[in-house]
Amino acid sequence: MDDSKIYGFDPIIFQDSKYLILGTLPGKKSLETKFYYADRGNCFWQFLSQYMGCSFPLSDSDKIQLLKNSQIALWDIYASGIRVNRRGMKKTSRDVDIISEELNNIEELLLRYPNIKRIGLPGKRAYATFIKHYPMLRGVQLPSTSGSNGGQWGKRNPAGTLDVNKIGWKIWSEFLSPNNL
Repeated sequence: MDDSKIYGFDPIIFQDSKYLILGTLPGKKSLETKFYYADRGNCFWQFLSQYMGCSFPLSDSDKIQLLKNSQIALWDIYASGIRVNRRGMKKTSRDVDIISEELNNIEELLLRYPNIKRIGLPGKRAYATFIKHYPMLRGVQLPSTSGSNGGQWGKRNPAGTLDVNKIGWKIWSEFLSPNNL
């Protein structure tokens, strides 16, 4: 078992951010690159760039600019935790393997950034933790953008874009719609 503690990243947030996306903890590829949603199989950046009608961001600074333009902030529900490998595999990125979690102070962040209007939680674990510890706040469960959740996103077509008819696209698009602010 690998009992090394994982620490989340600082939030990427702007004074005019209207949406807050809260994941669980960075996966192994994100920890290696020190940036959110770095695994190639994860479709977060693909979705956001396609939704915003811009080219796929290659650099971290391009991704930060895309977040700013989209008025989206990123953070994690957990400040730290341990991923225990229960299956004998090498290091895991699975949310079910997280134990000994310590929460980030979401309420404090929202006080510092009062323009946040919607909180999205990709995946079951982030959402379950959020409603358990922050019952006074309203969050929306979103489909995970993880590569292991391909059924809700479908395969990328030959042009490399996501299928806008899949449920993952529809739910995320509705969440980000300015009509829902």
